[in-house]
Amino acid sequence: MILLHQFQYQQNLYHILYENKNMNCQICFIDKLMIKPGDCSHQFCKECIVMYIKEAIKSGSVFKITCPSCSTQYDALIIKQYCEDLYPKYLELNQKAIITCSVCKENLKTHKCGTKVCQKCGEIHNAQCSQRCPNCLIPLEKISGCNHMVCKCKYEFCWICRGKFGKYHYRLWNLLGCPYPGSMMKNIKPLRNPTLMRYLMVLPKLIAFLLIFSFLLLIYPFFCFIITVQFHYKQFKIKKSRLLLVFLFPLIYLMHFFYKGIFAVQNKLHSLS
Repeated sequence: MILLHQFQYQQNLYHILYENKNMNCQICFIDKLMIKPGDCSHQFCKECIVMYIKEAIKSGSVFKITCPSCSTQYDALIIKQYCEDLYPKYLELNQKAIITCSVCKENLKTHKCGTKVCQKCGEIHNAQCSQRCPNCLIPLEKISGCNHMVCKCKYEFCWICRGKFGKYHYRLWNLLGCPYPGSMMKNIKPLRNPTLMRYLMVLPKLIAFLLIFSFLLLIYPFFCFIITVQFHYKQFKIKKSRLLLVFLFPLIYLMHFFYKGIFAVQNKLHSLS
């Protein structure tokens, strides 16, 4: 208790020294008295830092409130000092951010093997239905629906690979998209190592595109020759559309078996991860 009061006294003394400096605030860009709330060197006016902390608490992003200019985290003492009226809500939201047992609501203990078990009732936590937001680290649960997740902090990500969601995230031709193309509405378990899986699937996708492109380059001169023959000799009765189907059929057949092999590799890697 004595150490805590001594720490608070040193913090207050340190902040008073900085409050005597009239400098330009990095948030509102107005010359005001500066304070240095965190352990970093960034300084702000008191009004801006209070507003910043209040907005973070109101939006629910309390798991990691950092300096507006860097990644230095503000501890609970700083939050209480500058935003005492919302401090109870901050503590409440912080408690909710801890993953608890679904049966008795007690905190879970994570063992060395990665399994989360409740210390009170022994319930094993199903990690497949709960993940942390990659942006604010608040735990989220997925009961049903698609794999496009939207957190309270407005960050959108993929439930399967935890990658940032985009318009073409689940498209097959997106080299750095989801390792499971077309899986937005599928019930697939979250990947344990999504970054590794994403980069492992770049090579098969790239090979597929190169094969398709090479095949098209290979048949293009022959196709042009047939079209030229048809144009010069009216006796050649095969239409262009039929010729196109004749040459596209082997390509479609090749793509079908190649992508079937890609999905087989995906399932094998997923079972090993």
